[in-house]
Amino acid sequence: MVHTKCHKTSSSFIVKIEMRNRVIESLWVLIFPIAAFALGFYYNNAFYYIGLMLILLLYPFLLTITYLNTLLLPGYTSSLKPRIVKFDDNSLEITYVKIDENSIEIPTGKPVVFKYLEISSFDVIKEHFVIKFNNKKSLIVVPFDSFYSTEDITKITQILNQKLNT
Repeated sequence: MVHTKCHKTSSSFIVKIEMRNRVIESLWVLIFPIAAFALGFYYNNAFYYIGLMLILLLYPFLLTITYLNTLLLPGYTSSLKPRIVKFDDNSLEITYVKIDENSIEIPTGKPVVFKYLEISSFDVIKEHFVIKFNNKKSLIVVPFDSFYSTEDITKITQILNQKLNT
């Protein structure tokens, strides 16, 4: 059994993951306007300024919408809480903790146990394990620095690869 130190994930990291997933899923939404502006710019230079204005106006709006939609879903809000994750051969156990003023970790309820069958995929992004569950609207992020050793990281990688590829 491998367990982690107490850790939590920043909301900005979760939004980066979600933005990346949404951009990849809807790549045509980006390619079509770029192609239209490139074609328009070929005929008239004013399309450069129109495209620049749309990017500067729409990008912050889309980022805000994604930020709010992502962080208000229950599966994502649980990723922001401090937790300890335990990996064993059959399941993944998440214990949410509260840290008091003396830096003592106090469990806040029963541990949540997920069988490996409930995990749809995992990915390694910037020295973090991103584990996605079957319901697609929840994930858990486990940073590499929350493990006690690099052997634990390789063991977890082997376990996740073995359990998810069978």
